Amino acid sequence: MTKINLPATFKQYNLDPNKMSTNIGKKEVENFAQKLSIKSLLQNLSLSATKNNQAIIIELLNHDLPLNKQLISELNDFISNLDTQDNLKTKIKIALLLKKINIPLNQKFYNFFKNYIFSKSDLQDNIKQLLDQLDYQPKNTSSKTNLSANQIKQKQINNLVPKTKNTVSKSNLNSILQKLELPINKKNRKIIKKLANYKLKINLDNFKILQSTQQQTNESLMKLAFAKKMNLNNSNLLQQINFSNNDTLIDSFLKLSKSLIKTSSLQPQMLSNIKQLLDQEPQLLLKAKNSLNNKEFKQLISKLNLSKQAETSILKEGLKKEVTETIVTANNINPESIKESLNKLNLTSDNQLVKFLFNLSTETSSEELKEKTENIVKQLINLKVVNFETDNTLLFLPIFFKKSLELAEIQVNKQKKSEESNESLKFSFKVETEKLDSIEVKLKIQNRSLNILFLTNNSKTKDLIQENLDLLEELFQQQNFKINYAGCKLQEKQENNNESLSLTTIDFTI
Repeated sequence: MTKINLPATFKQYNLDPNKMSTNIGKKEVENFAQKLSIKSLLQNLSLSATKNNQAIIIELLNHDLPLNKQLISELNDFISNLDTQDNLKTKIKIALLLKKINIPLNQKFYNFFKNYIFSKSDLQDNIKQLLDQLDYQPKNTSSKTNLSANQIKQKQINNLVPKTKNTVSKSNLNSILQKLELPINKKNRKIIKKLANYKLKINLDNFKILQSTQQQTNESLMKLAFAKKMNLNNSNLLQQINFSNNDTLIDSFLKLSKSLIKTSSLQPQMLSNIKQLLDQEPQLLLKAKNSLNNKEFKQLISKLNLSKQAETSILKEGLKKEVTETIVTANNINPESIKESLNKLNLTSDNQLVKFLFNLSTETSSEELKEKTENIVKQLINLKVVNFETDNTLLFLPIFFKKSLELAEIQVNKQKKSEESNESLKFSFKVETEKLDSIEVKLKIQNRSLNILFLTNNSKTKDLIQENLDLLEELFQQQNFKINYAGCKLQEKQENNNESLSLTTIDFTI
């Protein structure tokens, strides 16, 4: 039987029972002398020595998880109420895995994990089918339009602003100020950041509106930006919001929602403006549904006078934006778009995309849409499970080529390095093109310095790449990267009858 040391040792490693930060690893337990039994451990936790609790303790120790009263009680309640014939060990292991990957403990997620095997092709097919269900029409990436200088500048600025992340990097803020021909300083960066956080168009007109406030504190700038987004000059309701440092549109809308719930009546103009805001940013209602409890959310829907059909329609449109923003097209190929796409599809710690899909699957009356959302939830959960249980990390990047959705596959291999070696990133990718033939790119990145080698089987392609190496170096310099070496070499041509543009596996080595 697994045991641990004397009560003094237990107390040392298991401090406040409400905290989840204390761990007693399996190796530490094995090395303890004068050990206590599992029953004695449960007694110290003021828990009964039931069969379930003893089994949970053993699994916690085996998985190097904290010995925590609240966690044990939560797991016990969950497995005791599971409607399944699985054995006790299976129940506990799946429940622990859900906790590890930050997924809510409920029967539906339990079944998702238990019954599903992760598949790249199934994930790709389900995303395609979900996009069809959501009436997604990708922009025509092949058409060429003549843009004005201002439109080009605005497009470049948009590419520097993350679609979902709250913060914009200092270098991006400086680049935006440079494109707007404004002085690069802390004061102006703060204004641009507020425009980005409140999803306002970043241009000179909106910059001047925020600049006009006399007290350019974070609170005053956020209040003015939110009022601009809400299309309100002055509102008692907005004045009641307590803006915190670095609030975003999402944060402010959630605070506004809680204020709306408490108000006795809502002015028609305010109601109209909120509905217009939800038309522009339907994801906000999804965020509110995830943040408010059921009673509060129902009160919000009632205050906004939304029918069940209107509520579901907004939630569906919000999910559509969340999903389509994960897809990289020829119109939005830039580092921030790729980073956001990887984060969303590959299940970051907040699991927002999974929560949105799960919410829609429970809200929609369409059985087909419900099936697609449920399938993607299964696959995203299992993708994180696969990554959690292995030393390698598998990532997918959804890309539209012409009218076809492809998932570029990225395999990250974790390797230990000696303390003397500098950390570096090496990766390569390869595409097959109709006109340029095969192109392979090998990169090494170390301390913001790059070595780049292009390999092609077409001499004309080689000449074209070499002619543009100076431009490539200039573009990297704008992102504060230095190129130590950049070149292109010919490699033997391999027979390939596939004339369409396709992706191969992208291998990362860290």
